[in-house]
This record gives sequence, C-alpha cells and structure tokens, in this order.
Amino acid sequence: MSEHKIDLSALPWFFRQVKPKEDFKNSNLLLSDGWMKAKVPGNIYLDLMANRLISDPRWNLGQDLSWVDKSDWLYGCSFTVNSLKKGNDCELSFEGLDTVTDIWLNGCLVGSAKNMFINHSFRVDNLLLEGDNTLVIHFKSALKWTEEARKENGRLPADHYPDRIYLRKMQCSFGWDFGLSLPGCGIWQPCCLQIRSKNHPRVRRVVVNTQEIIGNKAVIAIDVFLENHQQIKKIIYAVIDQNGTLCRKWSYQEGVPENICHHLMTLDKIKLWWPHDLGRSHLYHLRIELIDQDGKSHLRIYNFGVRTVRLARGKSEGFRFLVNNKFVFIKGANFVPADIFLTDRKDKNLKLLEMAKKAGFNLIRVWGGGVYEEDDFYQTCDKLGLMVWQDFMFACGHYPNQPDFVTEIEREAEQVVRRLANHPSIVVWCGNNECEMVHLMTLKERIGLKEYFYHFLPNLLRQTSPNIPYVPTTPLSGIFPFTGDSAKGDIHLWGQWSFGWRFESYLKKKFGFVSEFGWQALPSWKVFEKSPKFDSIFYNDKHLLQYEKQKNGKLIFCWYFWRYFGKTPKWLGDWIILSQILQAKALTTAINAWLKNSPQASGFILWQLNDICPSISWSIIDYELQPKIAYRQLRELLKPGHQNFESLLK
Repeated sequence: MSEHKIDLSALPWFFRQVKPKEDFKNSNLLLSDGWMKAKVPGNIYLDLMANRLISDPRWNLGQDLSWVDKSDWLYGCSFTVNSLKKGNDCELSFEGLDTVTDIWLNGCLVGSAKNMFINHSFRVDNLLLEGDNTLVIHFKSALKWTEEARKENGRLPADHYPDRIYLRKMQCSFGWDFGLSLPGCGIWQPCCLQIRSKNHPRVRRVVVNTQEIIGNKAVIAIDVFLENHQQIKKIIYAVIDQNGTLCRKWSYQEGVPENICHHLMTLDKIKLWWPHDLGRSHLYHLRIELIDQDGKSHLRIYNFGVRTVRLARGKSEGFRFLVNNKFVFIKGANFVPADIFLTDRKDKNLKLLEMAKKAGFNLIRVWGGGVYEEDDFYQTCDKLGLMVWQDFMFACGHYPNQPDFVTEIEREAEQVVRRLANHPSIVVWCGNNECEMVHLMTLKERIGLKEYFYHFLPNLLRQTSPNIPYVPTTPLSGIFPFTGDSAKGDIHLWGQWSFGWRFESYLKKKFGFVSEFGWQALPSWKVFEKSPKFDSIFYNDKHLLQYEKQKNGKLIFCWYFWRYFGKTPKWLGDWIILSQILQAKALTTAINAWLKNSPQASGFILWQLNDICPSISWSIIDYELQPKIAYRQLRELLKPGHQNFESLLK
C-alpha cells in the first residue's frame, strides 16, 4: 500500500450538546446517550433543523436561538482501519473546521484549531488503531470564546459585533447590515484520513507564472515542490492546451536532486487568457507524472492560463488594470457568501457567476468579511473569463496584533496564496476591506496589523504570487464623503444612499475607480412569500421589517420615496417595485457616467451582486436568485457597443 484514503465525510456522523463535566478521554463517548444524526460537511443549525429541533432561522425570523451559539457541541464518527504497518504516515486532514475546536481520537487529544479558513492536518501515527476507531470533535462557543478574548485583551473598534475580530471566522456570520447573526459551528468542508507508506513521494504544490509575453510566445516559470524526492526515479512533464493538443513535453530521467524543481520554458503559438469581454479565456493543463523507485506512477494535473496583469497607480495613471498590456475598464460586482450556511451555497455560486457574466460584469470581488471561496469557484471564474479581486479576510475593524493571532493569520495567508495563486482569474490581492477607514474614523493611530498588511503580505506575495498586484487596503483613497481623493486609488462612495444624497450627485464629481457604491431595494415577492409568518401585504408589518438590517434603513427608503415620488407607499408590492426602480435608476445613472468618462474613469465594483440570506439589501440578485430591475437594466447598459444610454435611463 503506497497511499490509502478514508473519506470521513462519507461516514455516518452524530452530534449533541456538550454535557457538564464531559470526559473527552472516554474512548466510548459515542456510546453515550443523546446523539443525533448529523451531516458532514454541514453546520449546527442545519443539523438542528434536520432533527426538527428548530425551524429554518433564515426564514422564520424572531426565534430566540442564542442558546445554540452559547453552547458547546460535539460531533463524532467511528471508522475502521483494516490494516496498519509499522512506519506508516497517518494523517487526519480537515479542510474546514468552524471554528474553535479540540480533536479527540480514541480518547486522546490530537490537536486544536481556531481558524475556519485553512486546512488543519494532524499526525496520528501513534493514536490510530487497527480495527475500530472513534473520532470526536469538540466545538466551543464562538460567542463565549470571543468575549473572553476581548476581556483579556481589551475592546478594539470594529463595526457590527466588535468581539468578532479576535477569531478567524467568517466575520459577517456574527451579523452585518445585510445579513443575520448566526455564527454557528460545524465541519464545513470535507475531511479524511490519509495513510501513506513511509517516504511516499508526492507533489506538494505547483506555482506557474507567466514571466513575459513576446509576440506569439510566452516565457513560463514553473516551480514544483515535492516531498521525498529521493524516492522519485523519473518525472514526466507535459503541457496540453484545452483542446487536447500537446504543446510541450520533457522529463527528468536520472532521479530528482532536490525537493524543489524549477523550470523555465517557452510556449510557442500561445493562446492567451483574456477577460471574457476582450477575448477567449484559454486554459492550459500541466500534467506531472512521478515514477517512484518501484515503478509506480503518481499523476497530478494543474490548470493555468497565460496572461500578464498590471495595476497602474499614481497621479498620472490613476488606478487602472492592464491585462496582457491592454487597458481593461473594470465592470465589477462585490460578492458576499451566497448563503449564511456555507454548505448550502455551492450550486448558487455557479449560477451567480453565470448571471454576473450574462449581465456584462467582467470582475467579481470576493469581499473580506466573508470566506475564501472553494477551488471550484475560482475554476469557474477561470473558465468564464471573470476576473477576481481577492480580499484577505479582514473587514471593518482594528484587528489585534498579539503574537499568537499574527502567527495564525500568517499561516492562513501562506495556505490561501499557495492554493489560489495559479488561477489566471485573480488579478489583484487586497489586504483588507475598510480597516484603514476604521483607523481614520476612530482617530486611532494606524497600529494593529500595519506590519502585516504593509510588509508581511507583500513579501509573501513577492515569493509566492509575484505577478499578481497587491494593494494593502480598500479603499486606498478613503470613504467619501469623510475622505476621498480618487487620484490616490480606489474609493468607496456612500454619500449617496446612506447619507440621503440624490443619485444625480454621482454626476457632479469625476471619480477614477469606485470599488464600492450601491443602492438598496426590496427583494422579489417570492422571498417574502416563503416566510412562514408572511401574512401581510403592508410594509409596516413588524416581521417584514426584520429583513432590513441597516440602521435607519426604512427611514432612508421613506426619504427617497418622498424625494422622487412625493409619497411613501403603503402596500408591500409598491415598496418592491418602487424601490427596485429607484435602485435601477441610481446604479445606471452612475455607471453610465463612468462608462462615458472612460478612460479617465477606469472602473467600478458595485455593492452588491447577491444576498447571504433573505434580506432587504443592496443586492441586484436576491436570495432566491431572482434578478431585480437593476440587474436587467445593467445587462442592457453593459452590452458591448451599447450607445443608447439615455433612452435606457428613461
């Protein structure tokens, strides 16, 4: 046996609340009473719903579910290992644990985790038994954990639930101005047990970078990171285009001298990766086959695209993206997690990305208050020709700089960059969302993680992802109207909507690159109908108002209704239609002006494409994937060669 993998996610799992004075060293813990069926990957709320202990909190608003997040929970399973050989490398691997956990195998503590964004692997050579094994994971209350961290280290300024900044968990799960507060816990990604023969050779990771494009040729750098290179007799490389044509093939015939192999090759007659509105998004496949000393073959395949990207910044250049040395006007949308329960969103992701492309958007920003998306999200963007602005997961807060926290986020960044660096769709890394703004608005010194955003991350990216631009924060030029000099970089425009300015004011000042701006609208009637408490056609119904999470959100709606229509509607249907009309007019007015001002205006990223839960928000596609009027209008406005802007605005 060279390698054997047990998919733990496919096994029967069980869960229950932690009891007082729980004995985790009890290897028969799964035999105790109170266990209920669970699903992995999953979430505590989904499991409670499946066992009919609660109703769906996304729809049945107003339930008191605080006990769920204030409790500790156990998840457990049993599995069988048929044979073990002395010297086997045995590793438990969890792609995502949400969030503060202790992992117990056969009554022994394997390790702990407190970061939902990364893979956690634990060596269990001496703990694994031949025959039956019991795995139990203790999930600790995120609310209690963050509260204790704040008491120990002090309160730091942050929007929404401030204690959240101490924990590497989806920040908007604690509540945001467009979503619910349902922190929860669970095994949210697949997990497995890997058993490998000692000194088993394998490819750890691969980095592919386009160094230079000259005419119809490209210079490609390939770095291959191996494990146990001494056991490799031969490596065979092949580059194949997406049509199956072999482009290059080479090999190491006489063993491998070290665990890092560097290759510099030239590809002829290249087919470039372009954003979909500029050309075809062509992909190549890198095939790496290892032949070990016993003659066994180990095959890995990686996708990459040939493209260069540059972010031109400065007073003379503004904030402009160039792909393959060609200016690209950015037509982007901010993307939030497609469901508050992350395992319920994968099918939605594909549909939302397809809808974004159909609407004419060429860039998706993965916002820093959510999660790093799974590999298939970025693979879909690669295929669709959608560029990606990738935030690191920090949003609207003054994050701590304690050594253990910094160590955790450094490990996070290294894993994330190594996982995502080869995707041609990623055109910029961004250190955080609006954390600089928190410093400015609270008059705090820019301390906290300055070293991390301004030194560690750029140094890491120079080594691991050298050909993708990096910006330390968004917005670089501040939040308008508090601050804002678009010559310094991107800007967030929130004078309109949040401060009651007419949307015609988008026309009064010329902006270079607007990375956030938006306008709220109600979702479709379908969203309200799905609520079990829906029994009113009046907007004032208290249940309906719970869908609005922005402070003073209803007052802002009323102000704009009076401003543009001279009255506030009474019926829910009128609120839906009139709010969507206003949203459409506001967004198309702004985007039309910026399109006409190109290239002085270099792009926009509207807030927001989608919803995380049923809500009244800035989205142009609601939680049920129903497009709002603004989506349909933008689809017309962003059509290639569209000229009749003014008739559309009418």
